[in-house]
Amino acid sequence: MDALIFLGAFIFSGFFFLTMGYLYMRKIADLEIAAAEQEQKEAVKQADKVA
Repeated sequence: MDALIFLGAFIFSGFFFLTMGYLYMRKIADLEIAAAEQEQKEAVKQADKVA
């Protein structure tokens, strides 16, 4: 019986960490995309000044 409880907790914690990791990676990816878009806007502004 103890083994069953341990196994259930192990699977649950694994699922929990996978979900948290996935959300964390998505958040990082969103931040990187936003930063890249910001850089692109800055580059366009610079190009407009030069032109």
